[in-house]
Amino acid sequence: KVYQTEKLDCLTMLETLGLDQKTENKRIIDHPASSVHFNLAVIFLIFISSFTVGIELDMNLGSAVEDRFAFFAIDFFFTSLFFGEMLIRQNQLGWEYFLDSWNCFDFGLLVVNCADLVLSIQKPDENG
Repeated sequence: KVYQTEKLDCLTMLETLGLDQKTENKRIIDHPASSVHFNLAVIFLIFISSFTVGIELDMNLGSAVEDRFAFFAIDFFFTSLFFGEMLIRQNQLGWEYFLDSWNCFDFGLLVVNCADLVLSIQKPDENG
């Protein structure tokens, strides 16, 4: 009798795990980050951001923030949007976000862009 009770408990746990996995899969699929509109909006933002970087490079305004403040503000705006996109995708996937190589690439780009923003607003010291 004890063996049958343990067998039923084990079966109940496996069924529960299976249901939890189905619920988790449904949550991921129904998440806003899985929608076509969200992904098209991100693609559109990537193209617009790339376009503005190209324009900034063509204008060759210098490296001082004061000389290129409009582009600095645009870059900050896009960085904020891409940071928000990363948070939304992390909310969708949890730590599994970092198992996808494209997400790791996006995260790396975001870290480099944030570092660039921070370094561009620092005042250069007397030696450099």
